[in-house]
Amino acid sequence: MTASQFYTEFPRATSTRYLTNAEAIFAMQNGSCRAIDNHTYNAPIGLSAGGDVRNGAEGVDQIVENYGGNAYRITEFGWTIVKEDGMTQLGLKFTSLLCDESPL
Repeated sequence: MTASQFYTEFPRATSTRYLTNAEAIFAMQNGSCRAIDNHTYNAPIGLSAGGDVRNGAEGVDQIVENYGGNAYRITEFGWTIVKEDGMTQLGLKFTSLLCDESPL
Protein backbone atom coordinates (compact mmCIF):
# COMPACT_ATOMS: atom_id res chain seq x y z
CA MET A 1 0.00 0.00 0.00
CA THR A 2 1.40 3.38 -0.97
CA ALA A 3 1.44 6.37 1.37
CA SER A 4 -1.26 8.02 -0.74
CA GLN A 5 -3.49 4.95 -0.46
CA PHE A 6 -2.86 4.76 3.28
CA TYR A 7 -3.81 8.41 3.85
CA THR A 8 -6.98 7.85 1.82
CA GLU A 9 -8.03 4.52 3.39
CA PHE A 10 -7.04 5.00 7.03
CA PRO A 11 -9.26 8.05 7.75
CA ARG A 12 -12.20 6.26 6.09
CA ALA A 13 -11.75 3.38 8.52
CA THR A 14 -11.80 5.53 11.68
CA SER A 15 -14.77 7.06 13.44
CA THR A 16 -12.73 9.83 15.09
CA ARG A 17 -11.70 12.82 13.02
CA TYR A 18 -8.44 12.70 11.07
CA LEU A 19 -6.41 15.89 10.66
CA THR A 20 -3.38 16.20 8.43
CA ASN A 21 -0.24 17.50 10.12
CA ALA A 22 -0.80 20.94 8.60
CA GLU A 23 -4.45 21.01 9.70
CA ALA A 24 -3.53 19.90 13.22
CA ILE A 25 -0.79 22.51 13.57
CA PHE A 26 -3.13 25.26 12.34
CA ALA A 27 -5.94 24.11 14.66
CA MET A 28 -3.60 24.01 17.66
CA GLN A 29 -2.24 27.47 16.83
CA ASN A 30 -5.71 29.01 16.55
CA GLY A 31 -6.88 27.27 19.73
CA SER A 32 -9.59 25.10 18.21
CA CYS A 33 -7.66 21.89 19.03
CA ARG A 34 -5.28 20.86 21.75
CA ALA A 35 -2.92 17.91 21.74
CA ILE A 36 -3.69 15.38 24.45
CA ASP A 37 -0.85 12.87 24.10
CA ASN A 38 1.46 11.12 21.64
CA HIS A 39 0.99 7.39 21.11
CA THR A 40 2.72 4.42 19.51
CA TYR A 41 0.47 1.55 18.44
CA ASN A 42 1.19 -1.74 16.72
CA ALA A 43 -2.05 -2.96 15.19
CA PRO A 44 -3.07 -6.61 15.42
CA ILE A 45 -1.98 -8.46 12.31
CA GLY A 46 -4.58 -8.49 9.53
CA LEU A 47 -4.68 -10.92 6.63
CA SER A 48 -3.81 -8.11 4.21
CA ALA A 49 -2.71 -4.48 4.19
CA GLY A 50 -6.40 -3.56 4.24
CA GLY A 51 -6.91 -5.73 7.32
CA ASP A 52 -3.93 -4.07 8.98
CA VAL A 53 -5.48 -0.66 8.24
CA ARG A 54 -8.86 -1.66 9.69
CA ASN A 55 -7.21 -3.08 12.82
CA GLY A 56 -5.06 0.02 13.18
CA ALA A 57 -8.06 2.32 12.76
CA GLU A 58 -9.97 0.47 15.46
CA GLY A 59 -7.05 0.79 17.85
CA VAL A 60 -6.55 4.49 17.13
CA ASP A 61 -10.26 5.17 17.71
CA GLN A 62 -10.16 3.34 21.06
CA ILE A 63 -7.04 5.17 22.23
CA VAL A 64 -8.31 8.61 21.16
CA GLU A 65 -11.63 8.02 22.91
CA ASN A 66 -9.97 6.58 26.05
CA TYR A 67 -7.87 9.74 26.34
CA GLY A 68 -10.94 11.97 25.99
CA GLY A 69 -10.20 13.12 22.45
CA ASN A 70 -12.22 13.29 19.28
CA ALA A 71 -9.51 13.64 16.61
CA TYR A 72 -6.01 12.48 15.73
CA ARG A 73 -3.08 13.17 13.46
CA ILE A 74 -0.68 10.51 12.23
CA THR A 75 2.98 11.42 12.63
CA GLU A 76 4.44 8.17 11.28
CA PHE A 77 3.33 4.79 9.97
CA GLY A 78 4.92 1.73 8.44
CA TRP A 79 4.71 -1.99 7.99
CA THR A 80 7.09 -4.45 9.61
CA ILE A 81 7.52 -8.01 8.35
CA VAL A 82 6.76 -10.17 11.37
CA LYS A 83 6.81 -13.69 9.94
CA GLU A 84 8.95 -15.54 7.44
CA ASP A 85 5.98 -15.93 5.11
CA GLY A 86 5.91 -12.15 4.66
CA MET A 87 3.04 -11.38 7.04
CA THR A 88 3.14 -7.73 8.10
CA GLN A 89 2.09 -5.61 11.03
CA LEU A 90 1.14 -1.94 10.85
CA GLY A 91 2.90 0.36 13.29
CA LEU A 92 1.56 3.85 13.95
CA LYS A 93 2.71 6.94 15.77
CA PHE A 94 -0.04 9.49 16.28
CA THR A 95 -1.25 12.33 18.45
CA SER A 96 -4.68 12.30 20.08
CA LEU A 97 -6.42 15.67 19.94
CA LEU A 98 -9.43 17.35 21.50
CA CYS A 99 -11.01 19.72 19.00
CA ASP A 100 -14.00 22.03 18.78
CA GLU A 101 -16.74 20.84 16.44
CA SER A 102 -15.19 22.69 13.48
CA PRO A 103 -11.47 22.98 14.22
CA LEU A 104 -10.53 24.44 10.81
